[in-house]
Amino acid sequence: MKKIIALTGATGFIGSALKEALQKEGHTVLSLSRTSKNDSLIWWPSTPEGILKELQHVTHFIHLAGDGIAKRPWTKKRKKSLLKNRKDLAVHISELCAGMPKLEHLMVGSAIGFYGTSGEPHCTEDTTAGSDFSAALCQAIEHHSKAPSSVKVSYLRTSPVLAKHGGALKQMLPSFLIGLGGKMGTGKQPFAWISLNDEVRAIQHIMDKSIEGPVNLAAPAKDTQMSFAKALGRALKRPTLFITPAFVLRFILKDMADELLLGGRTIIPEKLTKSGFSFKHPTLAQAFNDIFK
Repeated sequence: MKKIIALTGATGFIGSALKEALQKEGHTVLSLSRTSKNDSLIWWPSTPEGILKELQHVTHFIHLAGDGIAKRPWTKKRKKSLLKNRKDLAVHISELCAGMPKLEHLMVGSAIGFYGTSGEPHCTEDTTAGSDFSAALCQAIEHHSKAPSSVKVSYLRTSPVLAKHGGALKQMLPSFLIGLGGKMGTGKQPFAWISLNDEVRAIQHIMDKSIEGPVNLAAPAKDTQMSFAKALGRALKRPTLFITPAFVLRFILKDMADELLLGGRTIIPEKLTKSGFSFKHPTLAQAFNDIFK
């Protein structure tokens, strides 16, 4: 059945790929953006009356918008700003959902940061929230994203998404291409990831199967930061001998280093696998083979 889908973050890295895939399936996609780009509709910080009328017909709402957490160091002011951004966006989404009579499913972009960097080493969707800043951000998103009781709600706990043109991999490529890729800290910290192709397919699967609650979007492979670096080096035919000591990363990035680079937990995509989702890229070798072909 064809759907009418409202999508925030539609011009972003994941959102633009998702929009293209949904439109290829014949769905109608209303792109919601903070600025008027191409066919995007402005929805933030307030939603114009004309757009509210268009949202009356929406059956599925996918919320992926939000300020990037790794763009600048986590000063106290930056942390406060990020938390406010997550909460305010979620509250606005909730207000919109309350006025959408045909809405069936709300899907909210969260992250594996929900689990923090300490505690149980292997995290399923039933694992409790962490206690660090990344966890607080994700909890703010999930706690404040509400919908009427008749509407299904999903939380997309996404891992770093791999594609050559965006996300974490785009930031890593320059150093790896000149032979400066390698171990960060001990290199033994878990490194969860998912290819952009599987990220988009997983979101479509969650929507089509009407899966509710938190869903881990991560490849089933159990990689470490070092195994990731070695796989990327092999794909690029570059050495991975460079070592960045933990104290250097902490000096430059403060606590952001521990949460985003030096810490980690193995993420199990339990709900996806149990619901029949088949990963196109279950291993790094398969992902990189497609990304760099």
